[in-house]
Amino acid sequence: DQTHKDDIAKINNLIGSTYYNKGDLDKALEYYELAYGLMMNDKPIRIKDSARPLTNIGLIYHRKGQYDRALELYLKSIEIFEIYYGKEHITTTKTLTNIGNIYTETREYQRALQYYENIRRIQQQYSPSDHLATAMTLNNIAVVYKKLNEIHRALEYYQRSLDMKQRILPPDHNDIRVTMMNIADINTEINRLYYPVLCCKVSAVKSTILKNREPRCKFIYYSEILGHASI
Repeated sequence: DQTHKDDIAKINNLIGSTYYNKGDLDKALEYYELAYGLMMNDKPIRIKDSARPLTNIGLIYHRKGQYDRALELYLKSIEIFEIYYGKEHITTTKTLTNIGNIYTETREYQRALQYYENIRRIQQQYSPSDHLATAMTLNNIAVVYKKLNEIHRALEYYQRSLDMKQRILPPDHNDIRVTMMNIADINTEINRLYYPVLCCKVSAVKSTILKNREPRCKFIYYSEILGHASI
């Protein structure tokens, strides 16, 4: 029956996300495309649902460095979301984040900033004042300012991201440690430029954080797992 068909497509999308989270991009792509095909061959065609596997397929091409193909799929997904949910709806923010990430990776930093700032405006409309997705967007903005060598602006946004994470996450959470490391790096750079005598103090703080060092993520990628975000 129809419910069974719906479930098969959703299950394939979930299986794809499981492979994605394990790092098996080719297998993930296989299941995402299967989910998308099932939706598009259904009667009636499930255009609304298809936006999610479309984003996921785009994410695979994105992670493989095929940016033009990824961008094409992301934009197609955004069009569908906007038809069914309206422009600048919270549903679009995950895909918009991935588009911003493409522009960051391809060094089109002003375009990346435009996307991240737009995402932040949408999040302010729909999300609580303290929300992890908003903290991640602040982090992404900081990344771009750091790449533009606007280190004071980068520090401002990293600090805002950290403050929010500290209000909503456990104190020993990895995201907090990562952001603290990024702030320590920027403080070291600022001190080298303006206050060389204080470098040793910053190094002491950084050494404390390094004891629990984890690999740092520059920004996050979102996959659409039918209601759940994979970071």
